[in-house]
Amino acid sequence: MVVLCDSLSGSNWVVFIGGYRAVDSLLNKPLYKSKPVPVPGVLRRLSQLLVATQWGLTVAACAFQDWNALVISVWIAVCACTSTYIYTERSSVQGWLKSNQVVLEKAEVTFGTRQAMLSALVALNPDRKNTKWIDHILEPSEDRKRWEEVLLEKLETGTCHDSDTQQQYWWQFIEEGVDVAKDLDGWLQGLGKKEV
Repeated sequence: MVVLCDSLSGSNWVVFIGGYRAVDSLLNKPLYKSKPVPVPGVLRRLSQLLVATQWGLTVAACAFQDWNALVISVWIAVCACTSTYIYTERSSVQGWLKSNQVVLEKAEVTFGTRQAMLSALVALNPDRKNTKWIDHILEPSEDRKRWEEVLLEKLETGTCHDSDTQQQYWWQFIEEGVDVAKDLDGWLQGLGKKEV
């Protein structure tokens, strides 16, 4: 499992679930076009001509130093149009996913609190006992240690018989996280049985 967020205090988190090596290698694999994007012949030839003449434009810009701003502006416009209309990020990512036979499914979940989300992530993580990754998000403390112990007990036994624990403020976060994790796990199991 790999957890991503724009910052530690962010409200949108992305979780990639799967084998560590598979997820890590997919996230770190460079994106290459699987096949050329279908572009009309005239536009393709024009693009090739522009790329081939860039050095000529550079030499001309050096010869006429007053034209630097114009040449740079035109070249930026050409690059912007090329990346927007000819070789878009969306087409390159889609082509890469198809060529590597990667199927992605997305589930959006809203949690009441960050601690409920962390409870669900611990429940979904195949390596449940290792919670050091939470250190950057939730400060280590005696309260957190007790929360982790109770969460792991609930995941292993399915219940908690200690009434004092059920009075703790974080007990509701454990229940919410475990319930959401069960729903997501059922959804993931259903995806594993679905033919692609």
